[in-house]
Amino acid sequence: MMGLLSSRPVMEVSVDRYADEYGLHDLQFYSSYGFCEEDVEAIAADETIDQVFASRFADVLSDGSDGTVRVTRVEEVERNIDRFELISGRLPVNNDEALVLDVGMTKGERHVGEVFRLFLEDEDINEKLFHKTYTIVGVVKSPAYMAKTLGTSLLHNRNLELVIYVPSFNFKSEYYTTVYATVKGAADYDGFGKAYEKYIASAEDDMEPTVRSQQEYLKGTLLAEYTSQIEDGEKELEEKRAEGQQQLDDAKQQLDDANIQIISGEAQIKTLQAALETLLSRQRALEEKYGPGVAASKQNVAQAEEESGMSFDELLARVTADYASYNAYKNILDNVPDSAVSDQIKAQMDELDAKYPGGISAYYEKIRAISEDRVYYEVFEREIELAAEAEQRAEAEIGSLRYRIRTGKQQYEEGLEEYKKGLLEFETEIEKAELELRKAKQQLEELPDAEWTVLDRDSHYSTYMYTGNARQMGSIGIALPVLFFLVAALVCLTTMTRLVDEQRGQIGIFRALGFSRGAIAGKYTAYALSASLIGSVIGMVVGMAIFPVVIYETWRLMYDLPERIMVAPPLYIAVCVLSFAILMAGVTVYVVNKSLREQPSQLMRPKPPRNAKKVVLEKIPLIWNRLSFTGKITARNLIRYKARALMTIIGVAGCTGLLVVGWGIKDSIKDIVTIQFGQIYNYDYTVNMEGDERIDELMEELKKDDANEAVAPYMTYASKVYTDDGDAAINVVVMDARDGNDMLNLRATDRKTPLKIRNSGILISEKFCRNHGIKDGDVITIESASGLKAQVRVNAVFELYFQHYIYMSQDYYESIFNEQVHYNSIVIRNSEETAEEIEEQIAGEEGYESIMDFSSLTDQFTNMIAALDFIILVVVVTAGALAFVVLVNLTQVNISERIREIATLKVLGFHDTEVDSYLFKEIMLLSAAGALLGLPLGRLEHHFIMNIISMEIVMFGQNISVSSYAMAFAITIGFTVLVLLFTKRPLKKVQMVESLKSVE
Repeated sequence: MMGLLSSRPVMEVSVDRYADEYGLHDLQFYSSYGFCEEDVEAIAADETIDQVFASRFADVLSDGSDGTVRVTRVEEVERNIDRFELISGRLPVNNDEALVLDVGMTKGERHVGEVFRLFLEDEDINEKLFHKTYTIVGVVKSPAYMAKTLGTSLLHNRNLELVIYVPSFNFKSEYYTTVYATVKGAADYDGFGKAYEKYIASAEDDMEPTVRSQQEYLKGTLLAEYTSQIEDGEKELEEKRAEGQQQLDDAKQQLDDANIQIISGEAQIKTLQAALETLLSRQRALEEKYGPGVAASKQNVAQAEEESGMSFDELLARVTADYASYNAYKNILDNVPDSAVSDQIKAQMDELDAKYPGGISAYYEKIRAISEDRVYYEVFEREIELAAEAEQRAEAEIGSLRYRIRTGKQQYEEGLEEYKKGLLEFETEIEKAELELRKAKQQLEELPDAEWTVLDRDSHYSTYMYTGNARQMGSIGIALPVLFFLVAALVCLTTMTRLVDEQRGQIGIFRALGFSRGAIAGKYTAYALSASLIGSVIGMVVGMAIFPVVIYETWRLMYDLPERIMVAPPLYIAVCVLSFAILMAGVTVYVVNKSLREQPSQLMRPKPPRNAKKVVLEKIPLIWNRLSFTGKITARNLIRYKARALMTIIGVAGCTGLLVVGWGIKDSIKDIVTIQFGQIYNYDYTVNMEGDERIDELMEELKKDDANEAVAPYMTYASKVYTDDGDAAINVVVMDARDGNDMLNLRATDRKTPLKIRNSGILISEKFCRNHGIKDGDVITIESASGLKAQVRVNAVFELYFQHYIYMSQDYYESIFNEQVHYNSIVIRNSEETAEEIEEQIAGEEGYESIMDFSSLTDQFTNMIAALDFIILVVVVTAGALAFVVLVNLTQVNISERIREIATLKVLGFHDTEVDSYLFKEIMLLSAAGALLGLPLGRLEHHFIMNIISMEIVMFGQNISVSSYAMAFAITIGFTVLVLLFTKRPLKKVQMVESLKSVE
């Protein structure tokens, strides 16, 4: 009991002293407008404040040496509040050096010398920090980050995965993100106590005048600045829209002109091809018309040249000259009658006429005809030559045009692709800018009043979680000992009953000698109190050495805790000692007084056995007649000793219930992994992308793998839900409705009714709804991926055990936010290949970032389950010890009360085994009845404890496996058998002479 009760103080004191040592803040000031130097000075000047630390930090992405991209918070090294403990390495000296926090899911993986590159997806990191790359020179831990789940970042509400500290010089912002403060005198209080909460609440009230007077300081300036930025943004958007549209129009016009040139060139080719066909047709016509004559003409020319021995032109000239001379002679002969002259002329004419075959006239006509034919021949040849040249020119021009068209088409297609790409980029940029402006306008419209928010430690994620867990342990420390206390009361009752019964004669002698009842009762009460005191001291020492140590070490699975400090609160010591002292004293007084009511003469005689009575079974001959002798005796004795039977059943039931609780806790935690990642999620791997630009190509590549049974894209982002009690972070998943219903086996909170993603309304996880009072049909406000707000209707609440999720269809998302869905992840169902094998196929694809399966998360839960084994072992041993003590006591009382009955059985000739069976049947039946009763009792206790230890982002199951019930029952029966084995020896020692003793 002391060990369980002290678990909470050990957890709280250990962490509280560590928090005081390293200056964990008492108050945190937050304002949506930030803080300037004047604000910080005003806070520091308040009489309530001890120290102030104005902090600038940036949530960015980091790429470490292992290549994993993590959401990282960059904070300042120089600080007087929320200081850190240097585990290894040294403090930064240069501005590009940093410290890394050794906590979170990557605990133990960070080391000195590692290099981190910081970046942002949608803006330049140098707008926030001077350096992009930092070298780790030291590893630290801090009371501000104890939880291995670091909380939510300001980077689109994504989960924080890493924290590094860099010199203050690196931050460019002139305003502080938040202000931390410690309150004067707060360190004197227990940071987990009610007094501390009241003291801090009083300090907040005292600071109210300072807060009211200072919180308006930045509002006017920043509001005007934001308005101006929006106006400038709208103007810049219109300019970029116009400029981009003009560039697109010019590019489109150039593409149209190029297309027209291509069309014109193709028309010219058709015209040239038609002209070329005309030339070829004319050439064929000339050949058909003049081809045969040209051949004859060529032959006649060749024959004339051969016969004359000269060229045709020379022959033609000579024949023409001779024919002219012949005609001249003839003309002279006709006009000059002189015979002397005429004879001479005739002789010359005859000479010319004889010179040519057939006479000069006939030969001349022949040559002239050949000459005329030759003219047609030359014209024909020229026509053919011109046609060939025209054909050659046409073919050359067609080839040139075809080359230009081919080149033009290639350039046109490239230009068209570039135009489409530019158009897509332009539309994306315009859409992004419009969304940013809409978001900025919405934020400007929703800008809250210039009020500062003052938060205490309970608002800090790590402290809030740990405080809740410590209080849970306090509740368990009160709930579990109730069963132990009841069993202990039963043990005390049976022990003192046995003691008083054994000393009845001594009590009678004391009464006969004149001792008062008070004196006799005081003797036994003093004995009981001394035994209680010794047992309490031993129990507290053993309990403090086991339970706080085991519980504290178990919580290290979730927190990076400091060294354990053992404390034993005096109040708890007093409660443990007094409760058991009062219990023992009360039971002792009750038992002794019960005996003191009898006369001394009665007390000095042995206690008479109870009379046997008929039982109900005797009225049922069908059953009673079939029972053996010992069976009938057992049935009668169960009714005969009702009180002892009831105590046995209750004691065994309590022990069995504890065993059910122990294994039930393990079942409930173990099943959340099996159910969520084995039943609800109908896929095996998640592929994360840098953006949505290349997701279609990667989808096609994944679909080529036959081992991938199903592949589907989705968009996920961290959002917020705005309810009446404030806002809360939640993850949103947007999928095509058909893909979502294929990849998810969502069920209602009854664990059996299937749910479907529809194109109206959302599905939201059960634990989130429990935390914030959301139910089916409610209308809530959530954020889009770009930060726009809209109201959505809750269609149904679905079963989910780890993290908080909203599922909605793509159509519904686009309809409520008027914003396109940009898929950034892919889910894969593939039971044949490992993540490494899939990654080998797609690692080189552009846009691919990482692939994730559920093995790491499963391993973390496996480690936690393994750690619970030791706690369960402690519960089993403790419950078994209680069962052993209860059964031993009750059995010994049973034997002492019935010793003459047992001796009589031996006198009658019963063997030892028969005597054992005579007594053990009762104990086994009672033990079995108690174990059966303990199963539902343990179920109720388990349900109560699981509700107590419930966590903000985890919903533990309420189920207990059949094997756990079976083991609890079997161990209880096993301890009963063990007790009976120990009891056989006392039964053997019972002498038959005891049967001769009787009550006179």
